[in-house]
Amino acid sequence: MLNGRDSNYETDVWTPVFKAIQDRTGAPDYLGTLPGDEDKPRRETEPRRPDDHPDEGAYCEPRRDRQGAYKDSGANAEIVSRQQVMVDVSYRIIADHARCLTFALTDGAVPSNEGRGYVLRRILRRAVRYGRQYLDMHEPFLCDLVAPIAELMGGVFPELKNAHKGKNVQHVADLIREEEESFGKTLDRGIRLFGEAADHALRRHHGRISGEDAFRLHDTYGFPIDLTELMAEERGLKVDIGEYERLMEEARERARGVEEDSAASKYTRDVHGTHTAYPATDDAAKYEVLDCETQILGWPYDREIEKEDELSAGQEAALVLARTCFYAEQGGQVGDKGFIRTDTGTFEVNNTHRVQDHVIHIGRVREGKIAKGPAHCQVRGERRATMQNHTATHVLNWALREVLGSHIDQKGSLVDPEKTRFDFSHPKPVTIEELMRVEELCNEYIQADRPCNIEEVDKDKALAINSLRAVFGEQYPDRVRVISIGGDIDAMVADPKNEQWMKCSVELCGGTHCRRSGEIERFALISEEGVAKGIRRVVGISGEAARKAEAEGKALLEELKSFGAALSEEFADKLRSFQQKVEEAMIPVRARHEIRERITELQKQVKKQAKAAASNAAGEVMDRVAKLLEEAECVGGVTIVVGGVPQAPPEAMRSAIDWIRNKTEASAVLLSCTDGEKVTLVAGMSKAVVGKGIKAGDLIKEVAPLVGGRGGGRPDMAQGGGDNPGGIPEAVDRAKAWIAERAS
Repeated sequence: MLNGRDSNYETDVWTPVFKAIQDRTGAPDYLGTLPGDEDKPRRETEPRRPDDHPDEGAYCEPRRDRQGAYKDSGANAEIVSRQQVMVDVSYRIIADHARCLTFALTDGAVPSNEGRGYVLRRILRRAVRYGRQYLDMHEPFLCDLVAPIAELMGGVFPELKNAHKGKNVQHVADLIREEEESFGKTLDRGIRLFGEAADHALRRHHGRISGEDAFRLHDTYGFPIDLTELMAEERGLKVDIGEYERLMEEARERARGVEEDSAASKYTRDVHGTHTAYPATDDAAKYEVLDCETQILGWPYDREIEKEDELSAGQEAALVLARTCFYAEQGGQVGDKGFIRTDTGTFEVNNTHRVQDHVIHIGRVREGKIAKGPAHCQVRGERRATMQNHTATHVLNWALREVLGSHIDQKGSLVDPEKTRFDFSHPKPVTIEELMRVEELCNEYIQADRPCNIEEVDKDKALAINSLRAVFGEQYPDRVRVISIGGDIDAMVADPKNEQWMKCSVELCGGTHCRRSGEIERFALISEEGVAKGIRRVVGISGEAARKAEAEGKALLEELKSFGAALSEEFADKLRSFQQKVEEAMIPVRARHEIRERITELQKQVKKQAKAAASNAAGEVMDRVAKLLEEAECVGGVTIVVGGVPQAPPEAMRSAIDWIRNKTEASAVLLSCTDGEKVTLVAGMSKAVVGKGIKAGDLIKEVAPLVGGRGGGRPDMAQGGGDNPGGIPEAVDRAKAWIAERAS
């Protein structure tokens, strides 16, 4: 197993990876030294010959000196330097971490800020840090080790090459490269900050890095605390973990600030303090009905059992019931709203939360008085829309995997009566074609009207089902609730690896759902965006909302088709107003894409018209300038060309001035034009004229005030303007006189 070597890192499992690291980084040879070997003679082993292990890739290059001779392990042996030890440590860490990342990302994991994704991010950043600090790698390099690892181990683990439709090597390399590029932007600054903190610790704090510096490394530069501790250990230092943890807790408290101040959180804390005083809430009815009979048990306040016998109109509280049909916020689905009625009053429920075994109903007394005793629960009608959106979320999860690949993992969701918002792992934006295909698959699933089967199953049996989607990091009980849209759950449990289950949506879920997929009615995706590194978000709507969105999208397209493409201020204003309306509209991504394509085409037509108009204007300007040149007066050897031209853009006027300067030995030019409201002035002087001290910028400053404006520029070319077209004749006369005075 060890190929006759003393360390597994010198076997043919690792040496090809080490060779790939050396080829990519140009690092010195791997010599197998360990921490503690510093300043000692380097230990040598018998060099391996190629014929020891004739298999390709199994040969470990023998250790030689720079002249090619085997190293002498006797009195003349080299002394091991600390740099060599850290190079060898870097080889081992980079190889091990690159292999770990390659396998984990192949299995569908993605670096992120939580759960297993955060573990992978820390592993990657640790390897990158060693490469940067000890192998002098200032660009992505881990990503280039994926192919050699897949080549080395692909025979035993074919998924390293075959996953993601045969593009796994590229997929994994792209994920790693993005992470390296992101971390690389702050790594050098972070290393410098650590160096400053370490020096300060040595001088002032008896070799202990302050918790404040460790926290800043984490908060600003993405250095996890274990990486900071490792870097400190390499320099014989410690980290003030106590202070670091205190600062981290303060940061967590600040992040929780808004939530902690909310009424819901206040009541949640109250129930946490008194939950043992109430029996568990029976909420089984939430899956079956929207109203039920119950008993009001109480309303805790300030972490104590209620002090009052009743609640009066306007009072806020959190009711604890013996039985409820309200769904408590959980698993991404919002809590229900509705009413709790008694013979003496009505309590309006604005939100519903779960605290351990209790469902708390947060709201206020709408009328009358509320006391403990019999009551009637009634959930508001929005529950049906929430159920449509929740079942649509399951179908969406399945469709995303079908279109984008098996690496898709749920990273968060929010389901309410208005929409479903779904976050998932994916390394790049979803194309419009992919989004359209996802939406199409969802609506095919809905039209098939498949039954929504729900059963409680042993957790281990459920997790074995092919296609089942569970949220990584969630703590599931021994018995779990399986939702399968279109698949027989008993058959799935009996034959969990059957490929046909991949055609079904199968998830662990405690939410409320439609009885059949057809009850969703219709589904539309309305947006897609990135929310974090490697995390995308889509928002969809279902039922009547989806139909309205599709209708509005069609109406906007029809309105846009009625637009002409006339080059005018009115058209530009109309198009801007329409674009604003589209941005504010809730329409499917398909319609939004078509509208944007049409707008782009209209803008191209307008630009084409503008270009043609500019070309025509330039021609008219040149005709007028040629006439002005024929009539020009020559003073002191300077040809003075001053006059008005047809309305044209400034670039056309500058081109005309260049033409004049090419036609004359020495010329001074001022051209003016107006659209009836604004005046444009452009002046130009040939090199010989500038040599006489006559400058275009000075001329513009002289005459621009006469048309109600100002301007300036270079000695050879300048521009100005104003808002008084009536001043043009005076400006022209003044320009002629000003030039003649200086040219004579």
